[in-house]
Amino acid sequence: MRSPALIPVTLTAALAASALVYVGLDIADVAPGILTTQPAAQADPPPAPPAADDLGPKDPVDLAAAKKAPLPNQDKLKAALAELEKTVKAAKGRLGVQISDLATGKSQLSFHAGDAITPASTTKLYTSTAVLANLDVNKRFQTATYVKNGTVYLKSDGDLMLAPDKGDKHSTMGYAGLGDLAQQTAKALRGKYDSVEVKVDDTAITGPERNPVWGPQDTQNYAGNVTDMAIYQGRPDPNVPKGFNQNPQAEAASKFAAALKNAGINVRGQVGFEKVPDGADELAKVQSDTWAKQLQYLGKTSDNTLSEQFCRILAAKLGAPANFAPAAAAMTKNLADAGVDMKNVKLNDCSGLNADNKTTAASLVSLLRHDLTGKDRKLYGIVDDLPVAAWDGTLGNRQIDTASAGQVRAKTGSLSGVRSLAGIARTNAGRDLVFAVLIDNCEPGAVHIVRNAIDKFMAQVVEA
Repeated sequence: MRSPALIPVTLTAALAASALVYVGLDIADVAPGILTTQPAAQADPPPAPPAADDLGPKDPVDLAAAKKAPLPNQDKLKAALAELEKTVKAAKGRLGVQISDLATGKSQLSFHAGDAITPASTTKLYTSTAVLANLDVNKRFQTATYVKNGTVYLKSDGDLMLAPDKGDKHSTMGYAGLGDLAQQTAKALRGKYDSVEVKVDDTAITGPERNPVWGPQDTQNYAGNVTDMAIYQGRPDPNVPKGFNQNPQAEAASKFAAALKNAGINVRGQVGFEKVPDGADELAKVQSDTWAKQLQYLGKTSDNTLSEQFCRILAAKLGAPANFAPAAAAMTKNLADAGVDMKNVKLNDCSGLNADNKTTAASLVSLLRHDLTGKDRKLYGIVDDLPVAAWDGTLGNRQIDTASAGQVRAKTGSLSGVRSLAGIARTNAGRDLVFAVLIDNCEPGAVHIVRNAIDKFMAQVVEA
């Protein structure tokens, strides 16, 4: 197997330092559809994506150092594009491509880059950027209990990754546990209340919990509810990214009440819904992993549920209505106001599940350069969220034993008839490029061929 370099997290160092040794691992692609400051561990990966390093300010791109490596060969780029275009045409699809030099912004290859094409999950690049720019990603979701007059109130401000029993501080999914909360709550109740009622306060996250277009577009099994709390986002198995319980708050409340009973507190009657009253005393609380680490989980695994959850929180910050399309529209305007090219971009959600979304290759490249070369230091962390070719996330089982293994960090996209990829690539000569490849309208039976063609194209770009 080829031993390529992982692009390191600090872009100044990335553009100046020698490559890190890399071993590609065949990790299962678990979702439909630069990184850490240390070399990647030379060991088998855990079944769930590891938590990210904290996304804090990072050094800006050293533009002078970035220009030292030669630009890719134009003839080789054009030949690679011709091969990709031929495959897409045979699949009856539409193709948009933009490749630009990261340091200078100069276009290296452009093909229908301004055409509006369905982006699928590359939509999440917009979401992650807007969240990093507008929200404090060092925050954590809190799930707490309160008591007043013999009633225990369970309230969360948005943690959809709760564990049913004990929390696991080594995993973003299941970081906080309802069982732990029940044990702490029971301890606080002892000597005061032997028997309680349990109510759930579900007033934190407002608006529709599920997008009505998911059913008609047959994507309803790939996202959980946008709501106050859930166990593993409503998944029966946290490692399987589909098949969601559509009443996750009731499930979480039931698990909590059972755990409270097992801890020695009698729970009377049925669990109901009621806002925490004024004057209630806090009993206990548990906290999620940081939003930064949940964002990395989102990017690495292409998590639709978290995308919509964070976008709903973003909508509140931007003063937009609490709904899928208005939140996406507010995000689009916010990014346009920040200087991102949003021409011909129309987003109806923040996850990319909506097949009516449209964006352009030019817009995605503009977004990535905005993130990686701008003055907002928070945005440099976007690269921590991107899967690495042949290494992890939704690129873990792609581009293995090719020139692009370890050299490409990118967001994948996949819907019926749609395949996309957008991110950053380092050529063999050491030049960093930002790119977007968008393909839609493919015949259903041809999407795997098209996906393989994208991967081959990226290997050719790295070698150009």
